[in-house]
Amino acid sequence: RYYMLLSKNELEIEALKKEIVACNALDRAEEGLAMVAQLEQRVDAEDPLEQQFVLRSKALLGHLAGRYTKEEKLELLLQAICLTIPDFELEKIGAHLYTVDEMKLINQIAGMYADLGQHKKAADLYDRLLNYVQKHQQEAVISSGMLPMVLGNYARALDLCGNYAEAVDYA
Repeated sequence: RYYMLLSKNELEIEALKKEIVACNALDRAEEGLAMVAQLEQRVDAEDPLEQQFVLRSKALLGHLAGRYTKEEKLELLLQAICLTIPDFELEKIGAHLYTVDEMKLINQIAGMYADLGQHKKAADLYDRLLNYVQKHQQEAVISSGMLPMVLGNYARALDLCGNYAEAVDYA
């Protein structure tokens, strides 16, 4: 899907999204959540890509602000990916083609399993995502920074599973 910004509103939406991402990166959760509320008013309720961004941002910033438990954050992330891939299943990551944002969601879902102490499940998800990235998306993923992020998270999950030697291979 190609995406062009054609109106002043679309340009403002994109700028707001960048600010929301910055709030997440800088641990400014409450400010980011206020921006998410503004974004919700501006985006089309029928646009799954925009709604996915809203839901993902609510999950990340809401957890950071203490509004959601880890389990609730995981549920929101799973709901977010199902907005664009209704039949998404963790066990069948290779069954679809993904956008960079969807790969980020899968990465975040795996991270939540690690945070919940389900390290083997997290490592399995990172392994599947890494295989997907290497098979389908190397060019786009390298430019987006996805490959190093998945490799680092996978190595961390392997280490938490007690597979230190294997983790060193990926670090």
